[in-house]
Amino acid sequence: MSLPAAATAKTNPFAVSALAANLDRLGKPFNPLLGETYELQKDDYRIICEQVSHHPPVSAFHAESADFKFHGSINPKIKFCGKNVEVHPNGIVTVEFPKWNETYTWSNVNCCVHNIIVGKLWIEQYGTMEITNHSNGYVAKLIFKTATTDKDLHRVEGFVKDEK
Repeated sequence: MSLPAAATAKTNPFAVSALAANLDRLGKPFNPLLGETYELQKDDYRIICEQVSHHPPVSAFHAESADFKFHGSINPKIKFCGKNVEVHPNGIVTVEFPKWNETYTWSNVNCCVHNIIVGKLWIEQYGTMEITNHSNGYVAKLIFKTATTDKDLHRVEGFVKDEK
């Protein structure tokens, strides 16, 4: 694998890791007031998140350190489907690595919360996530499979391709 392809491939786990936190979040969702912020500053990084619109709900975030900048906004579209709720998280996420002059962008995949009326709650994430490296045109395509059985749940397949 070439160095640019390897660098693009190493960004994939970072993009997917944000989705892993959703698997245990089956309680009431965070619902901040318009203009409400969350800020955290540590020795080596800082982050600020803000609810920039309440109807429709839009959240924005910006995190940075000496090694990276991470920012984006999420504008979820929520659809009630009988006993399930589907969330389509519209928005672009960007991570920049200034030392390597690399910028990556992606959109998150859809999420379905099953059995919201009766039964055990469970979350499924599905769809395609394309992570683009804007410095060289490489694109990682990650396909989150829909589950037909428990063993298929949370299965992701993917590949990295160059601009050609």
